[in-house]
Amino acid sequence: MSTVDWNILGGSLSAEAAGFTGDTAIGSGASFTLNADSAATYAGTLSGAGAFGKTGAASLNYTGDGAGFTGLTTVANGLLSVNGTLGGPINVLSGGTLGGNGTMGPVTVSSGGTAAPGNSIGTLNVNGDVTFNSGSFYQVEVASNGTSDLIAASGRAILNGGTVQLSALDPAVSYRNGQNYTILTAAGGITGAFESTIAPSFFLNADLVAQGDSLGLTITVTGDTPGPDPEPTPPAVFTSAAITPNQYATASALDTLAQSGAPLALYNSILFLSSAEAARGAFNQLSGEVHASVQSVFMEQSSLIRGALTDRLRAAQGGVGASRGVVVSYEGGALGYAAPSSVQVAADMAMPVKAVAAPATTERFALWSTGFGNWGEFNGNGNAAGVSDSTGGFLIGADATIGDGWRLGVAGGYSYTDFSVPGRNSSGNSDNWHVGLYGGKVWGPLALRTGLAYTWQDVSTARSVGFTGFYDSLNADYDVGTFQAFGELGWRIDAAFASFEPYANLSYVRLDGGSYFEQGGAAALYSDGSDMDTTFTTLGLRVSKEIILGSYDATLRGAIGWRHAFGDVTPAISQAFASSDAFTVTGVAIAEDAAVLEAGLDVLVGANTTLGVAYTGQFGDSVTQNGFNATLKVSF
Repeated sequence: MSTVDWNILGGSLSAEAAGFTGDTAIGSGASFTLNADSAATYAGTLSGAGAFGKTGAASLNYTGDGAGFTGLTTVANGLLSVNGTLGGPINVLSGGTLGGNGTMGPVTVSSGGTAAPGNSIGTLNVNGDVTFNSGSFYQVEVASNGTSDLIAASGRAILNGGTVQLSALDPAVSYRNGQNYTILTAAGGITGAFESTIAPSFFLNADLVAQGDSLGLTITVTGDTPGPDPEPTPPAVFTSAAITPNQYATASALDTLAQSGAPLALYNSILFLSSAEAARGAFNQLSGEVHASVQSVFMEQSSLIRGALTDRLRAAQGGVGASRGVVVSYEGGALGYAAPSSVQVAADMAMPVKAVAAPATTERFALWSTGFGNWGEFNGNGNAAGVSDSTGGFLIGADATIGDGWRLGVAGGYSYTDFSVPGRNSSGNSDNWHVGLYGGKVWGPLALRTGLAYTWQDVSTARSVGFTGFYDSLNADYDVGTFQAFGELGWRIDAAFASFEPYANLSYVRLDGGSYFEQGGAAALYSDGSDMDTTFTTLGLRVSKEIILGSYDATLRGAIGWRHAFGDVTPAISQAFASSDAFTVTGVAIAEDAAVLEAGLDVLVGANTTLGVAYTGQFGDSVTQNGFNATLKVSF
């Protein structure tokens, strides 16, 4: 490390800036260069009429007294911050940057060179002229208190081209109504002009305004500036980047965010994005479309409940394609009433109640249970992102034959659903509680099956929003209710090799979504809820065949059908940010038309034991649902 003063009478001296501390006198014709490969500060006194140079990619902070130096300073590359006094002219070459809050001699910024006043925001004081040549850059930062970087020249400002770069914006400032800054003053006047201005944002305009001996910078949003009305309409800024309906709706709401506090921080985080593509990514994450798409998940999952209830009725009726198994029935007492004669009824009533295994077709009071589960995929549609889901659960029911052959019952159960929207960093789950009433009757080959069901869904969602300058983690808990009513007619046809049943099913499903308030930061959404009304018709054919599998009786069954959906097939939800107008986004749609497939095998492996496997599938445009069940039914 140098600890002595230097007097350079001739030749050249080059030193590492990090290890140099002495005063330096540079004689005429001599040169002195400080190289900064790492950030360094030089506080020595510079004097003489020679040449001083700064090299190296790192910054050099000059805090000394160079008022007596009259030679040429050259900034070859890296940053020279003058925070003291440096006399003599300064030439900033390509790759070099001149900054600081100090005082210096005349400045020329050559092509590829940069002037960046301050150590953040500050003023370069120039004794003499300041010249910007074509291809040069003037980097400007602005602050919330109306100040900005400034070059103050005692001479002229000679602008031979160059570019003004708005390098940093203040997130605490609202730019909706425009902001004005003074970035250059020249006591000797301004000649020429900069060639262009560059704002670091897709949504901002930066314009230069010359006024006498000063140059102003005006920053405005790309939309129309609001007028002087007491409550002017906010300019449509963000919608210019939107492509999809959800992006446009979200952008429209973001345009109305309050211009203070956390809403302003969110607004400016989007405003400062450098490209339309980045903005569209932000809109997608901010849309909260998971709350719309989950409605399609629940709408499709409703078929699990009515399918289980319909299957139980088919089994009780000995219908085609029903799952085979045993139920728990009772003998004796009132529960064993279904006897062939009044004499037998009296005998049954006198007997103690006894639980027994019985076939699914018993006319006595019966208890039954079943499990169900499926997994599905909703492909993205270019507006809403794709969704994956899975559900597993069970139902327990009881039914009996009433009156003239009517089989009536009640059922209840529980299921759990997971869903995920990877393209929107969103996921969730729900605890689902089910209750249903069902009934049916057979008239020869004609069978009627009908029922009502209701599901309470306790929903939890989690999503994250992250883009340049912003991050938020959001959670919500709310309730959804799903009501459904369904009816089905089937006509049994027995052939020598199998049994068939053409069928027609009509189902109505209404979903009511509760209100929610997301917990999180500025990106949190709230909604008063939404609803969805959909009617389904299904036409199909079932088939079953009794077979011998080894030494066991078995039933092979299957079905194929076509399902059509009427009414609401695309879910929509109205939401708002804490200080924005409401906006509506849509989720992935349920399949308007879908093929419905079933296949199963039930094996009676014991007098009271049935082993069964079953597959259900639904294949529509961009929607796939698959279900697989393996059951072991044992009655004691």
